Amino acid sequence: MFIEAYENELRRQGLIDFDDMPLLAYRMIKEHDWIRDALHARFPVLFVDEYQDLGHALHELVLLLCFGGGIRLFAVGDSDQSIYGFTGANPELLDSLTQRCDVRTIRLRFNYRSGGKIVRASLGALGEERDYREAEGAPEGELTFWPVTLGLDVQAQAIADTVIPDLEKRGFALDEIAVLYRAAYLGDKIAEALKRAGTPFVRSDGNALVRRSSRLSRFIEDCARWVVGGWKSADPRYSRLLQQALKIVYGAQVRPDEEQLLSDQLIGFLQATINSSDTTHTWLQLFDSELIAHWRTIARNAEQEWEVCAEMIRNTDPVADLDIPLAHLAGRVEGTGRVNLSTLHSAKGREFDAVVMYGVNASDFPSQRDRQSTVALREARRLFYVGVTRPRRELALVYQEHHHSPWVKELFDRSQI
Repeated sequence: MFIEAYENELRRQGLIDFDDMPLLAYRMIKEHDWIRDALHARFPVLFVDEYQDLGHALHELVLLLCFGGGIRLFAVGDSDQSIYGFTGANPELLDSLTQRCDVRTIRLRFNYRSGGKIVRASLGALGEERDYREAEGAPEGELTFWPVTLGLDVQAQAIADTVIPDLEKRGFALDEIAVLYRAAYLGDKIAEALKRAGTPFVRSDGNALVRRSSRLSRFIEDCARWVVGGWKSADPRYSRLLQQALKIVYGAQVRPDEEQLLSDQLIGFLQATINSSDTTHTWLQLFDSELIAHWRTIARNAEQEWEVCAEMIRNTDPVADLDIPLAHLAGRVEGTGRVNLSTLHSAKGREFDAVVMYGVNASDFPSQRDRQSTVALREARRLFYVGVTRPRRELALVYQEHHHSPWVKELFDRSQI
């Protein structure tokens, strides 16, 4: 009843629900041969990356286009890295595709990222037999285990005070170290601990200061890099900053007088804040009042998310003890960069020299919720596996002493083979 009323209201307003888009596309292609023929003529090949992340609607659309419409399919995926069940992803769809007699499957066995010990240990994380192998000549890699006497807060402080300094001492640059965890609230704990230790960091979770998907947030970050020292080494170049600004404000077409006006405004602000003692919060407020406020009034780029700057200002509120030095935002603290903080979901597809997995406790891996069904438990193990396979050279696991995840022992046993 509710769904029908919702759908009717959408149609009345001429709107489409995001989740309805593949279903509507499927229905159109199924009912109209000419649409299928037009797509085939324009797109003879369909390339699908991360196929294991598809849900039923998109999978059926692929089958219709490729096996019902003649389009050639090239699909890439890994069922062992299917971790988006909450969005409808189903790894069995990829498995069913590989079992078709009209599909040729090419299996990739070699891990070109991680050292041999990490690759072997990853099978313990997965809990299933695979013939994955490290590439010939790859380094052995290392696993380290860090039991901590108490819970998550103490574990976070141990990472900031002991684990990361140890990695630095052994030659790992901060920007090649990642701390991975299951939920954004754990990132808050790590962020607080790193702030107390004076270690710069960048987050890519739900509580991140910089929204990585936003062009404006990346531009603001680049401007911060320029004013705290980048102007000396042209890193980034001013011409790059100007081009970013022009695209943000005007889009593709810019008149010479518009470019000159924007350049005058931008260089005036940047030069005025070179080597200033402002914190990130104060600098962002100046950025908003002196640049963003004017640019919003003249912008032709309707897609720009102007509220990003205000969001960053809120996320650095000194009253809530969220402010950080501007050099931390810019990643210029003695040239070492910033530690990467990320949820396991956000880390998928990324790699680092060293990975610290935080909170690998018996009650967290797997959690009580994971234990409620076989499907949820399998996805939790795949999520754990994704984290274990992010490092190139070293994996460090941090957990409560005598209360570690049962998967930690499997990891250790596999690494000794």
